[in-house]
Amino acid sequence: MEVSINDLSFKGQFKTIEEAKSCIRNIASSSFASKKLTGNSPVRRTKTLEKRPFIGEMTIEEFKIELFQSKRPEDSQLLTQLLVNVVQGPFIDNAELNPDLAKAKSVCKESVGGTALHAYLSKVDESIHAIISADKSEFYDCSILELTYQENEITVINFLSDTCCQNYVRIYEANPKHAIQKDKTVAGKQHSKMDLNDALAQECLDHGFQVLNSKYVYCFTNGKWYEFPQHTVGCYHGYPIGNPTNEAIVNRIKRVFGEPPYELLGYKFCTE
Repeated sequence: MEVSINDLSFKGQFKTIEEAKSCIRNIASSSFASKKLTGNSPVRRTKTLEKRPFIGEMTIEEFKIELFQSKRPEDSQLLTQLLVNVVQGPFIDNAELNPDLAKAKSVCKESVGGTALHAYLSKVDESIHAIISADKSEFYDCSILELTYQENEITVINFLSDTCCQNYVRIYEANPKHAIQKDKTVAGKQHSKMDLNDALAQECLDHGFQVLNSKYVYCFTNGKWYEFPQHTVGCYHGYPIGNPTNEAIVNRIKRVFGEPPYELLGYKFCTE
């Protein structure tokens, strides 16, 4: 999963310097939290993001200059956060933007052209990615965005805080019924021996596939598939399921991400 800054959530909605500072700190904490989901990949942004209105008509770039000219130590620290998390790269390359889709309208009725949402709409696969949105933007006060233009449809996860990122975090907790010497049937139900240690199982969750809002995560390792059901919020146990040919979710994963083995890092999502 990729995470990018949502250009269109910056509309000059902040009325004071303190509100703007709070926004930068929030994006910084969200960016840090998102690395758990992306396999430590950095958050990207467009080169034109700093041209977006920030405090009234003052742009992000103009606010950056104001911080640079300030002599206050706290403004120097804030400038660093702004540069690292909003202004400087890594950037989305213009080659990723399909010009035929530039006129698509986002939920705020503004065209996506040149933005992170334009990049996501331009992707040819059906994987789901995420954006980090500035707060106080009424159009992006939601957890999921859905955009449709011509025959292109995308679902985008929207992070408004580090808590939003943490809501997706997966934690492995071994289930005793799978800590057995070999597979066995109990009360008519098949119990499969979990042949991964806890560290490897957690690694599977950290790079696993999930249909958005499903309680199951899937991972391919050691030449076979593993299924991880969620037994409490955010916590999963797991077991091997081999190489099924009639498992609908596994087949969906293959259609979106290709055949195994996989080298993609981080959490991976798709729709059903």
